[in-house]
Amino acid sequence: MSVLRFRDSCDCRQSRPMRPVTCTGVIGGIALALAVLSVGCDRSGHDTIEGLSDPAPVVEEPPPEPSASEPESAPVQQEAPIGPAVEPNDPPVATIVDPAKHAAEALRRGDVDAAYRYAREAMFRTPEDPQVIFLMARVLGQRQRFPEAVRMLDRLAETHPETRLPGLGQSSEWLVLHGDYAGAESRLRTILDEVPTMAMPHRALARLLLELGRRGEAADHLRRLCRMGDVNELELVSLLRMSSPLPVGSAIGPFSDSAAVLSLIGEGRLEEARQRLLAIEQPDDLQHALRGRLAALLGDSDALAGWRPREQTQRHRGHVEFALAAKQIESGDDESATRHLCRAVMQDATDDHAYRMLSETLARLGRDEAARAATQRWKWIQRTHQIAAELYQSPGDRFGLIDELVPILDQLQRHDESLAWQSMQVMHGQAVLTKQQAIERMEQINRRRRQLSQSGAFGPDDSFIRCGVDLESLSAAE
Repeated sequence: MSVLRFRDSCDCRQSRPMRPVTCTGVIGGIALALAVLSVGCDRSGHDTIEGLSDPAPVVEEPPPEPSASEPESAPVQQEAPIGPAVEPNDPPVATIVDPAKHAAEALRRGDVDAAYRYAREAMFRTPEDPQVIFLMARVLGQRQRFPEAVRMLDRLAETHPETRLPGLGQSSEWLVLHGDYAGAESRLRTILDEVPTMAMPHRALARLLLELGRRGEAADHLRRLCRMGDVNELELVSLLRMSSPLPVGSAIGPFSDSAAVLSLIGEGRLEEARQRLLAIEQPDDLQHALRGRLAALLGDSDALAGWRPREQTQRHRGHVEFALAAKQIESGDDESATRHLCRAVMQDATDDHAYRMLSETLARLGRDEAARAATQRWKWIQRTHQIAAELYQSPGDRFGLIDELVPILDQLQRHDESLAWQSMQVMHGQAVLTKQQAIERMEQINRRRRQLSQSGAFGPDDSFIRCGVDLESLSAAE
């Protein structure tokens, strides 16, 4: 499983160095392509959330692929033909019966240089064998020669269509490591278009979107994993607050300025986050929306008055509506502010700041019942955030903390998350539950998940999210 982890933040305004590769990838019977794809690129030792290991230098060496037509986006390189290895210290690869097998074994034990020698010999003997080509691509990926490895799998898919999906999955990992995030996203979305119920591309795409700061989009894929029953604890923590990452473990390792700013916001370093945003000469739509949100969070009336929304896609509407609500509150228009806050929580029902502001505007409007609901809502949500931090501060108390978290999530009608956390509780309950109790509890969880899937009641409806507020009952004035 290849998922994301937290790590120390980095300066995304600098060029991002190449990362080390630990891809065990997909290999073996091409007829098992789809099954192999679900394994994807195994970044050994990184089975946590939002990030990878520290950068390592790239080893420059001549490419092994034969020349052929290449995608326009690929850099032009002087390619050398693949032939048998001729290095002074080489073992006698020419005498080995099955060099591909030796190459795969060398990869498994982490001897990339030996794998490269054996793979070259295998390519020299059987250059059209799809399994050998896939193996050679894996070796190139391990040597951080990502563009060549990607092109090799793309060409393989032209002659062997059964390798297309596993090739897209593997190459998307390499494109992330190479810094081509748009290319990686495109490949993952192509896989999801064809096999939407496969967990691997949802997980990989969620990880990528989180590291790009596109947290709302990532939530859609994390929730799919949650409802599949194929989600890990740190992915569940990301679902507890989508407006910015919770500061559990260490700061998020971002791929973009937007993700870095969101990490600072999540840590409460608001002024530092704003200064980083102001240093961006041409902010994109998300960064512009975050400027408005930060002005609201900092209570900066002048900055808020000077901020204007852009014409945007739905992608960043949560931040935009939050900032617009703050502007309306400054001008004394609580009805318009309430309208924007309802829209904000519809985009992100984990935003405790938006619910707190909503409770205040509803109270001023005399909507006492809805105000009480919004007050209870932000307190519950805030407590889920506190529990997330306590899970890492007091790991010995995880069973009890999850016992408190589950009913809160059920009160918030986030039943998909509740069930996933109950599964985590069983995993952490070895000292509390007998083996039979654990089996019975997992059976109950799975039955409940199937019932909710059939009824479509995994999450709250729109009226509940808005605390029963009817937007049509509010003044149309903005």
